[in-house]
Amino acid sequence: MSLTGTNWVFLILALVLGALALYSSLQGTCPWSQAGESPAASAATTPTLAEESARLVYADQSSFEHWVLRSQEPVLVDFYADWCGPCQRLSPILDRVAEQLTTGRIVKVNVDDSPGLAAQYRVQSIPTMVLFEGGKEVQRLRGVQSEAELANLFTTR
Repeated sequence: MSLTGTNWVFLILALVLGALALYSSLQGTCPWSQAGESPAASAATTPTLAEESARLVYADQSSFEHWVLRSQEPVLVDFYADWCGPCQRLSPILDRVAEQLTTGRIVKVNVDDSPGLAAQYRVQSIPTMVLFEGGKEVQRLRGVQSEAELANLFTTR
């Protein structure tokens, strides 16, 4: 196989990007991912004591089992995206509900960061909220809900 001028450019570009990625990983930095790290990016680490007691947390593929499937309390999972207008309207409502909780937890999953979870739980529109009890789905809500409706999910359990 012979390399044409265009193929050489792609080969050199791939080598430079690979070297940059290797250098960045060895230095512990990655210049293209530091600017806008989402809260879900920190969810992959082991939860701290403060996070364990929090009533609202962010999860991704690596922490979903811990926060949702292994929970002994009811968990309302909010599948959302940062760019979604209805999701932005729902967010402060979920914050207020979480502040009132004495049992249970709200877990936010960004569908752009965790598309596998969104597919696994058949999320076809956002916001979609799924209530889990004992690691099993028991109820599904779509769209913006009122604070009273969401709080009621936890009080009727």
